[in-house]
Parts: sequence; C-alpha cells; structure tokens
Amino acid sequence: MTKQVQDSVEFVLQRNKPTPDSFFFGLLLAETTVVSLFKSSQRTIVQPADINLLINFMTEHSKRLKKRAPCFFSICVPGLTEEFKMSVFFHTSNRVSGQFGLRLVIVCEEASASLMDRFESTAENIFTQLNLESTIERIDHLEKQMYTRISK
Repeated sequence: MTKQVQDSVEFVLQRNKPTPDSFFFGLLLAETTVVSLFKSSQRTIVQPADINLLINFMTEHSKRLKKRAPCFFSICVPGLTEEFKMSVFFHTSNRVSGQFGLRLVIVCEEASASLMDRFESTAENIFTQLNLESTIERIDHLEKQMYTRISK
C-alpha cells in the first residue's frame, strides 16, 4: 500500500473510529488485504488467528453479508474470550455482488440497536470520506496490481 493511501486511511479512521468503551477492535478490509486495524486500547491484544477467523467468515458468507449489511453476527473470537461469543458488526462500502468494496468489521461485547446506529454512522462516515479522497479506488487498483503479480 502506498504511503499516501496509508496516511489517508489512518487519518479517516482516527477521526471516525468508535468510542473506546463501545468496541474491542476493528478491521478495515479490502478483498484480500487488511487495510487497517484499530483498537479501543493499546492493551487490547489482537491475535492473527482472530483476524484470519474473521476474514474466513466473511469469505464464506460474503453474499449473505452484502445482502444484510450492516449487521451483527455472534462469533467466537478466541483471542478475546473462549467463554462466550462476541458480537461482530459487518458493513461494506459496496453492496453490489461482484463489485469491489471495502469492509468494516467491529468486534464488541454485545449487539444493541444503539450500537448498530453508531457503528453504521461510523462506517458511512469512513466510506464517504475515503470515497471523496478516491482512496477506495486506489485500494482497488493496488489490490488488482497485487493479484496480477501473484497470478503470473
């Protein structure tokens, strides 16, 4: 990812990420790339296996998530706790199947209507600002370049 894209994403996330008391960690993802990871606290430890688990879930349920987004699903995130399932918020910048879109994932303790509203507003602000700066388009272009290099 270029420095300009990285800086743009970081700036938008810092201005728009949810309040620390409402989540543990979040991910901004492209199709095959973790664009950014943000945490509620420096003490929050995010295990690579948890990121992999969330990416696999989104890959397996991509059509369902695009239809239902924004939505919550209950998922066991073992790096945070093995005792109960966490509520995981999913949203996408583009709900059209087969078209590129960034995905926002936010892991929190439990789902509620007020959190749904707050996270949806957060996601829309992030997607709008990244779109205005053409950052989503740049990420799509970078992903296509990377995929082309890998498939050769």
